[in-house]
Amino acid sequence: MPLTFDELAERLDGVKFMSAAQARRLWRYIDEHDARDVLDIGTCYGASAAWAAGALAVRGGGTVLTVDSAQFDDLSSAREWAHEVWDRCAVRSLISEERITCSSYAWWLLEQADARRGRDGRVTPAWDLVYLDGAKSLTLDGTAAMLLLDLIRPGGCLLLDDVGWSYAGHDTGFGLRFGEFEYQASQAELERPHVRAVCEALLRHDPRVARLEYEGDWARVTLASR
Repeated sequence: MPLTFDELAERLDGVKFMSAAQARRLWRYIDEHDARDVLDIGTCYGASAAWAAGALAVRGGGTVLTVDSAQFDDLSSAREWAHEVWDRCAVRSLISEERITCSSYAWWLLEQADARRGRDGRVTPAWDLVYLDGAKSLTLDGTAAMLLLDLIRPGGCLLLDDVGWSYAGHDTGFGLRFGEFEYQASQAELERPHVRAVCEALLRHDPRVARLEYEGDWARVTLASR
């Protein structure tokens, strides 16, 4: 028997970075979008993948693909901790993981879109629901979000975390580096929440988007049914 929500909450207590309140929203969204194939961008300690897999288990099954960088696996035990979390929650059989060696998940998403692009230029979608908990950068998450609009099935859902988060007070050294040149962010870039900017400047008026709404620290983007 799959674990109930409360049983999962007990086993995931203290595991960063998804709270039980956020997980309740995730379970509701998975139900509302009838999701069976979920993409989780930002594996970290495995909590979001475990919650998604737990919801799918209760619904009778599905798949969770969780993606994160492999470039620091030799310096961190996070991957092993995630495996332990999934075993503890009895959901590991529903989870597959991708450890990317390219610079970012945006490039990885481009590769996924290219691999699924037909001769007519259209991309065959792969997922019903995508949870994006990434770098919170306009440059990176804006690119990722636009690519995901082609990779999510009609009527599916893109969830973006940290819509109110800004670099101010967290990473004031944020910028871009090209070779020997490093370009520092302006004060406006540090103070403005980048994920919200992605939602309002890029997603809200895209014809592929049927609805954009905020709930707590998340944005839910519902794709149009084609």
